[in-house]
Amino acid sequence: MTNLNCLLALLAFGSVAAAQQAIVPNPVVFPGGGSTANVWRAGINRVQEFYDSTNLSAAGLGYPISINNIEWNLGGVLASSLAYPAVQVYVSYTALGTDFSAPSTTFATNRSVALPTTPNFSGAVSAVAGPTGSWFINMPLTVPFIYDSTLGRDLLVELVISAVPSPLLGASTNTGFSNPAHLCNSVRSVNSITALTGTLSAFCPILRLGYSVLPGTALNVPYGSGCGNSVNSFYQQFALGATSSLVGNTVSASLNVAGGYDVSSAAGALFTAPILPGLALGDDAVSTAIALPFSFEFPGGTASAIYIDSNGRVNFSLTTLSIIGGTAAAALLNPLIPAIGVSVQDLEPDGLVNTANIFAEVNPTNANEFLVSWLNVPCYGSLPPRAVNTMQLALINNGTDDRFELRYVAQANDSTSNTGNATSGFSRGSAALDGGSKNLLGGSFSTSVDAPSLKLAGAPRPILGIASTYTLSNIKSNLGISSILVSFAATLPVPLLIYGLDAPGCFGHVDLALSSPFGSLLIGSPTVTVINTWPADPVFSGVSVYLQGVELAPAVNAAGLITSNGVEVKLGTL
Repeated sequence: MTNLNCLLALLAFGSVAAAQQAIVPNPVVFPGGGSTANVWRAGINRVQEFYDSTNLSAAGLGYPISINNIEWNLGGVLASSLAYPAVQVYVSYTALGTDFSAPSTTFATNRSVALPTTPNFSGAVSAVAGPTGSWFINMPLTVPFIYDSTLGRDLLVELVISAVPSPLLGASTNTGFSNPAHLCNSVRSVNSITALTGTLSAFCPILRLGYSVLPGTALNVPYGSGCGNSVNSFYQQFALGATSSLVGNTVSASLNVAGGYDVSSAAGALFTAPILPGLALGDDAVSTAIALPFSFEFPGGTASAIYIDSNGRVNFSLTTLSIIGGTAAAALLNPLIPAIGVSVQDLEPDGLVNTANIFAEVNPTNANEFLVSWLNVPCYGSLPPRAVNTMQLALINNGTDDRFELRYVAQANDSTSNTGNATSGFSRGSAALDGGSKNLLGGSFSTSVDAPSLKLAGAPRPILGIASTYTLSNIKSNLGISSILVSFAATLPVPLLIYGLDAPGCFGHVDLALSSPFGSLLIGSPTVTVINTWPADPVFSGVSVYLQGVELAPAVNAAGLITSNGVEVKLGTL
C-alpha cells in the first residue's frame, strides 16, 4: 500500500460537480403506462408526488445528490404551448414514518418541512408544445435539494399551481398507475390550493430529475461491460409505428442443443384463418387455461396448456395479470412467467362482439400445429380509420425438438399508452437476462442458457479511512482462478484481440500497461472478494483509480480468458 499511496498523492485533484439526470419511477418501468390531466391542468391545483427511495438507489444513486432541475413528461400531444404564470414547487423528504405506498390524505402530515417555507421554485412556467413522450415542462430549481436515498426516506415533490394557465387549457402528463409496481404515488386537490386534504391517486407523474454529485463524494462507478455471458431469451423492441416491418414475414424459433433457440426468418406469412369462435377476450384480459393437444417443450420447461393475454402474449404458466408492455423488460423479461410475445403492446379486442378478437385452435390441416391468432385487433386509443393486427403464433409439435413460428399479416403499434412500444420474442421468465433488442428479420442467430457476464462491484463507497469490499462474481466453476487489476487510467473498450488474445466480445477497460494486481490471486467461484482500506489523508479526496477483473475460463473461448466491467473508484470524504 505504500507505493499505491504515493501514486495516489501524485494524482490527487479536485472533483467537479457534473450535471446528470435520473428518471423516477426508475427507467425499468418507464414509461409508467398511465396518464392524467389532473396535474398540469386548466386550473389551479395542488399535487403531492411521492417516489420510493429505491427508484434512485436501484439506479445506482446510493449517495447524496443535489437535485437542481425537474421535468414532467407529456402524456398526449400538446398542440400549442401554455403559460402558467404562478407555480411553486417544494422538494423534500417525506415525513418520518410516511411511505410512498400509503401517504396520508392530509397534506401537512406528509411533509417533513411545514409550510410556509421557501419553495425550491417559484415563478412562471411554460408548457412547451410537443408530441407524446416529450419533456414538456422544464423547471430549474432556484433552491436545489440534497437527497440521499441511503437514508431510506422517500422523495416528496409538491406542486402548487396557484393561477390558471393561458390559454385556459391543460396538458396530459405521463404517469405510473400502480404504486406497488411503479414505486410512486400521489395526493391531489383538484381546483384548490387551500384545501387541507386531497384525494389519493396512483397516477403519479413521471419526472426527470437533473442533479449534480457533491464535491468530495466517494463513488464506485461501474463502466463498460464484462464478457463470458449467454442469454436464453430474445426479442425485438419496436418504437411507435415500427412493427410494420414484420408484415409479410415469418419468424421461426427451433430448440437447440445449447438449451436455447435457433432463430431465423423468411418472407411470407402462411396465416391459417380461424374456424372456431374466438375467445371473446376484452381489453387487458387473460384467458383461462387452454389445453394443448400435445406437450410443448420450450427452454426451461414443458407446457400442456397455455394462457393467452389479449395484449399479444402467450403464457406457459397460470396468470391472471395482463401485461401491457412498454419496455422489453416489462413486456417479456421481468415477469416470472415464461412466454412468447407475438406483439406485446396495448391491444383492444372487441370482447363479446368476438369478431376482432383472439382465436385458439388446432390447425385443421395439421394436427401437430396449435394456432393462436389475433384477427383484425386494433391498438388501444387508436383513431379511425383504425389500423389492425392480424398475426398468428403456431406452436409446432416436433417430438423433442418443438418449435414455434410468428406469422405477421398486418401490424400496427399506435396505442396511446407506453408511447406505442411493442415487443416480439421469447422469454424464459423470472427476470431473464437481457441480450438486447435483435432484428428478427436481420439474419439467423442462436440463444443458449442464461449465464451472466463476469461482473465487478464495490461496496460500501470508498470513503477515506474506511474499508471497501470489491466482489468479482459470475465466475465460471471450471478452474475458478481470477484476479483484479488496478490502474490509474481507464481506456475506451479495447478488444482483447488487439493484445493477440482470441476472446471475442471481451474488452480491456483499464490501461494494462499501467496496471498491477489489486490483492492476491483469487481462487474460487462463483464469487471472490478483495477488501481494501483506503488512506485517511484528505489529500486523496477526488483521486480516481480503476479496477477490472479477469478470469481463466478455458471453456468459454480460444484464449481461455474473460474480463469483467470496469469500476472507477472515486475516493472522497462523503
